[in-house]
Amino acid sequence: MLVEEHHSDHTYIHSYHDNALQISLPDSHQKTTLSRNIILSPFTLQEDLLPPCYHDLTLSHLQRIDYTDTEIILLSSGKNILFPPSKIIQFFVQQQTGLEVMDIGAACRTFNLLVTEHRPVLALLFLT
Repeated sequence: MLVEEHHSDHTYIHSYHDNALQISLPDSHQKTTLSRNIILSPFTLQEDLLPPCYHDLTLSHLQRIDYTDTEIILLSSGKNILFPPSKIIQFFVQQQTGLEVMDIGAACRTFNLLVTEHRPVLALLFLT
């Protein structure tokens, strides 16, 4: 469970569990529970761009994502920290975007912190 502080002007992750996230979107006072891999920015939710499993992530998935004005990418590999193949790391180097690989809990906490600091972050959150 994360701290129950939510500012309605940005996306907020309220909690994470083994197979679900509970979030609220900008200007919404309702929490939404999601049980699939998602991409979050301070203002948007994208549900259909990531594969079902972290191990299936490829460059073609990453090339469909809009990184405009993004400085930091949080890549959650699920419960455990699993670094992606070097070609994926190189992709983010070429984008001149910082990449942080972490477990789901750390990614959720870091996302909330960076968003409250008005940092341009994008979280690729794999539950499995």
